[in-house]
Amino acid sequence: MTSSPLPLCSRRAPHPAPERVHAGAPARARTRVPPGRPVRAVVGLLSLLWFLVFLVGLSASPASAQPTAGAGDLAVLFETARENYRQGAFDEAAEQFATVAASTPYREVRREALRYLGRTHIVRNDPERAKTAMEKLLQLEPPRIALDPDVEPPPIMNVYYEARRALSDSFCWTGEEQPDGTCTADDDTQTLAVIDFSNNSIDARERFEGLQWGLPTMFIQHLNGATNLNLIERERLQWLQQEIDLADQGYMDPATAARAGRLLGATNVLLGSFMIFDGQITIWSRLVETETGKILLGRQIRGDTDDFHALTRDLSEAMAEAMETPFPSGDARPGGPSRSLDAMLAYSDALKFIEDGAYDRAVRKLEEAIGHDPNYTPAVRRLESLRPMLLASSPTDEATNE
Repeated sequence: MTSSPLPLCSRRAPHPAPERVHAGAPARARTRVPPGRPVRAVVGLLSLLWFLVFLVGLSASPASAQPTAGAGDLAVLFETARENYRQGAFDEAAEQFATVAASTPYREVRREALRYLGRTHIVRNDPERAKTAMEKLLQLEPPRIALDPDVEPPPIMNVYYEARRALSDSFCWTGEEQPDGTCTADDDTQTLAVIDFSNNSIDARERFEGLQWGLPTMFIQHLNGATNLNLIERERLQWLQQEIDLADQGYMDPATAARAGRLLGATNVLLGSFMIFDGQITIWSRLVETETGKILLGRQIRGDTDDFHALTRDLSEAMAEAMETPFPSGDARPGGPSRSLDAMLAYSDALKFIEDGAYDRAVRKLEEAIGHDPNYTPAVRRLESLRPMLLASSPTDEATNE
């Protein structure tokens, strides 16, 4: 009788040590991984990863920080400083923002802390320290750091401009400075500066006075987001005008406007005037090429005052076409001008009060604008930025502004 073969488990029993493989054994037996080796490999890999994370943590820790001032502590300190700033505890906020800016290893956090530190020194009436904060902020470039005038009050914008001018020793912050001090663009991007309009209204002149400052802002808000187009904020133009006394009584002729544009690196400037009469608004505008003085677009538009949004939008679209830049799509973009005439008039009045430092009156006008149009984003943002300025104002200042 032929005996039955032993079961597979029985045949393996005499060979408990799989690593004892002779050179002539099948290849599969030679490549078999010993039990336990995969687990040890995984444990070793995890240990290596933990060690690398530990090293990164050490490198990210600021050398000057206290042992207890970890990332979590700095995040709490930054939020506490912001709350103190909003509540008017400016001395505490300044100290806390300075600590965060000096201790954090993260550039974005340092930038935010320095921005807030500059604002805080402004409301503390310490422009020199505010300028120092702005200089430290600009030292973190590149990439380029630009402040938003819808968020920053005029005093901090002026300090920012002064710090940037000191850094570059000129008004030319982008492009290449020429021997005459003007600035040429360093690429094919169009740059537009919009000059304040003059008010030639016959009736209701006082009611529409604010459109001198409001119309340029509306055009900028319409064009914001256009492809290959940079917009120079009107606050920077106002600062330049004060620095070098460009124009008499705030108004510029085409030649002076072109020179102002060249100093700031603008390829084009827009200037014009408006008139209100018998419920109709007429807007005259000229788009001037700064390098040649050529008028790219001369346009007069007229319509009912209630149609101002459509009128200014059509004019903005014509300007974009003249500059050969695509007009931004979307008629209700965040940051665009309000469709409410009353909201725009109140916002325009607020711009003038802000420039005059009458923050209490500006706040009331911004609240009025938001009352007419709760979704008017620029008004909401400006109102939020001005509240600390109002907290820093003395009752005497507020009474003076009435």
